[in-house]
Amino acid sequence: MMIISRITITALMRTVPIENIDTDEVQSALPRNPYIPAIQRSVQAVLVILAVMALAAAWGVDVLALTNRGSSAGNIARAIFNIVAAVLVADLIWQLARTAIDTRLSIRTEDLNDASIARRNARLQTLLPLLRKFLLVILTSMVGMIILSAIGVDIGPLLAGAGVIGIAIGFGAQALVRDIVSGIFFLVDDAFRIGEYIEIGDLRGTVEGISIRSLRLRHHRGAVHTIPFGEMKSLTNYSRDWAIVKLEFRVPFDTDLKLVKKIVKQIGQELMQNPEIGSNILEPLKSQGVRRMEEYNMVVGVKFTAKPGEQFTIRREAYHRIRDAFDAHGINFASRDVTVRVSPDAGPKEVAKATLAAAQVFTDSHPLKGG
Repeated sequence: MMIISRITITALMRTVPIENIDTDEVQSALPRNPYIPAIQRSVQAVLVILAVMALAAAWGVDVLALTNRGSSAGNIARAIFNIVAAVLVADLIWQLARTAIDTRLSIRTEDLNDASIARRNARLQTLLPLLRKFLLVILTSMVGMIILSAIGVDIGPLLAGAGVIGIAIGFGAQALVRDIVSGIFFLVDDAFRIGEYIEIGDLRGTVEGISIRSLRLRHHRGAVHTIPFGEMKSLTNYSRDWAIVKLEFRVPFDTDLKLVKKIVKQIGQELMQNPEIGSNILEPLKSQGVRRMEEYNMVVGVKFTAKPGEQFTIRREAYHRIRDAFDAHGINFASRDVTVRVSPDAGPKEVAKATLAAAQVFTDSHPLKGG
């Protein structure tokens, strides 16, 4: 016990004095709950109301009793109380909901390692901004109705009139309703998400923004396309799960196909071991052999599977390596040339005649476009 006591006393004596502790540094090191500001704001508002009531009580005014009276002052006090209560409750709901949504949106999809969690987060990144706008409109409308009711306005005819106006707008703006309804079903089907590369008709680009009635695409050259949901019959999504890329190379008929296969396999292994792009390859580069025979050459196929969005970088590197490897092993790419062979004893007239015949064959097989 004496040994333990001495050790404890020594540890206490070596602790840093309180006056030397930086409180700002300690507070910054502690994890901060994102909901604390919203709760503090509501608590401050309640404290202000309680302070006003206490001050009124000190002056001899009973606020609660005043609100129960049928006089004009009582009606005004009751209206103020209802308005303040509605605003405070709506503000608390909005602050908590917005904080929850913003906290969720701050999580970046590319930082998540689990693929299923990353897909779920990407979908939330698409839907939560729309939910935030919808919630703001609902809360604003409800608070507005409560305020009108508190000041003595009969909101029954307003609600009925709003319904009639909504029906009239629905008939008069069928395209707008179609855009909204189509957008809802596209989002429910999870057809696209923020940041994905899609194609709609002749337009393609990265999904940059989604509103209640339209989709905004950013083309890879910088142009922005705004497409109403109602105009979208179908779309192609290039950013889901995986992407298969097929490459074609034209080689002469006398090319050693076994050597080509060996070269492609070696390049595939090198790409898999590349620290920059290897992790983005799902299936390595491999040869598919001869795909078809053409008039002047053979067409050799090569393919690989990669993560969506990363296939372009891998394809570029594959092109570079295959070109250099073919050149190093003496494999030439085929060209559509016409070879003229004449006898060594042929005279100038025979050479000219053979050259003209070859030129005619080339012209017939490669007609000029546009006349």
